[in-house]
Amino acid sequence: MMRPQIPVRVAESDETLAFIRQMGIEHVSLMLKAEELSSDCIERQQERLAGFGLTVSDAACNELQKNRSIHLNLPDRDYQIERFQHMLEVLGQRKIAFTSIAWQPHDILRTGHKSGEKTRGGISSYCEQDEIMGRPDVEGIKYGE
Repeated sequence: MMRPQIPVRVAESDETLAFIRQMGIEHVSLMLKAEELSSDCIERQQERLAGFGLTVSDAACNELQKNRSIHLNLPDRDYQIERFQHMLEVLGQRKIAFTSIAWQPHDILRTGHKSGEKTRGGISSYCEQDEIMGRPDVEGIKYGE
């Protein structure tokens, strides 16, 4: 069953949370900072969100889900994996069964934002491949086809 959701952060205002619920959304993806990865912090957020009729369906920490050290086998990889495992343990304690990981060791490749034919008038990100290919190699890694 599909259920629409929207990402929220701990710092969201009451007005934003009320607006999310007014749109008919009942489930949210809780986006956490590393310092917010505690059972107490997440429990407080679950209770706060429940007050707006919102349920946490999944949670993630951008710093860990897009961790370059893990993705690129950098020297602190094992430490970063331990941090990711800690996040999983905390989410498990709060009965949050899903998280995210993204293979984007160099962030999302974008070259700009504009509206266009396929965006129905809205502004969207885009990527000019020639510009991306002209960027310097990161971490000394050369990617080919």
